[in-house]
Amino acid sequence: MLTGNARPTREQVPDRGRSAQVLATYERVAGRYDRYWRRLWLLVAGGAAERAMLDAVAGAAGVGRPRVLDAGAGTWALSRRLARELPAVRPVLVDLSPGMLALAGDLGVPRAVASVDALPFADGTFDVVMSAWVIETVNSPTAAVTEMLRVLGPDGLLAYSFCSRPARRRDRWRTGPTRAVVHALFAGHFLREEQTPFHDCAVSRRSSFAAGAATVVLLGKCCTVAAAATQGALPVTAAARRR
Repeated sequence: MLTGNARPTREQVPDRGRSAQVLATYERVAGRYDRYWRRLWLLVAGGAAERAMLDAVAGAAGVGRPRVLDAGAGTWALSRRLARELPAVRPVLVDLSPGMLALAGDLGVPRAVASVDALPFADGTFDVVMSAWVIETVNSPTAAVTEMLRVLGPDGLLAYSFCSRPARRRDRWRTGPTRAVVHALFAGHFLREEQTPFHDCAVSRRSSFAAGAATVVLLGKCCTVAAAATQGALPVTAAARRR
């Protein structure tokens, strides 16, 4: 169900499997997420990746008045940046956490409490779908990306960023402290190469940042993603096990 300014309720959120763990994590950190955790992540690893993703989205959204979905919108930080650059764009926000969506405030934009792997929209609803730092928290990254492609219209663009495990040993060593914090405090995992949903074609693009700790992928409607290791569930985080 899409709403305007109404605060979503906890009862609207599907409480199943890994979704419950992710929900508990982000409800807990919602109040301080933007001013501390998000800012810290962008500083140490994610800033350049998010800027590259936003540039791609802005380029696609700058033609006409496209329908834009922010899947896993959190506190609307990425959509807010897009709206500043393209005031005519009014993204639709979707997030699993009512607490995070509530921090979007009285913005008058449509929003829905839902998981990115079960979006409440018909096929081909959006011209642009963006998703920042989300697929590493879901049960199956491949299923989530497939669902985002489902709601993407013809000639549309899907852009997503995620935490990724560096391929080179020295880069894994350099990014070790950052990855340890994410593993300990959040319901996310740095995806290995074989866990990354991707389709290698003339339309798709994949770029790495911060010594491989952050990745941006661009896909088109034609893409059919696959990743052998994402068919099963991602492991439960240490923080989730303690709860």
